[in-house]
Amino acid sequence: MNENDFQAAKNLRAIWDKKRVDLGINQEIAAKDLGITRSAFGQYLNGRIRIGTDFLLRVSRFLNVSPSEIRPEFENALEVKRDSPNPEIERLLFGFSKLTNEQKKVILRALNAESDSVGSSDSR
Repeated sequence: MNENDFQAAKNLRAIWDKKRVDLGINQEIAAKDLGITRSAFGQYLNGRIRIGTDFLLRVSRFLNVSPSEIRPEFENALEVKRDSPNPEIERLLFGFSKLTNEQKKVILRALNAESDSVGSSDSR
């Protein structure tokens, strides 16, 4: 794990410490809703397990925070929601997060244009 991973765990811990009181929940309830064991959830909170994209998206949705509040390097990254881990998507998201805002806009415009053209050809 690198410094970003340890910082993400600290961020998650701080968010968790506030949200658990606000939501009236404990680690066992959170773990069950996240589809993991209580032990695994504790390991994420203590920086023993790296917070990857799949868990990041699930826990941020569960805690109702932006993924970038936990992992700031994901700011403006595409938030692809998926049910199972996919290392290829994780690499794409990480690479996207490293681009400049202008580069991200170019890619998003291209993706939107592609999506529009697929949608219009499907309706013919």
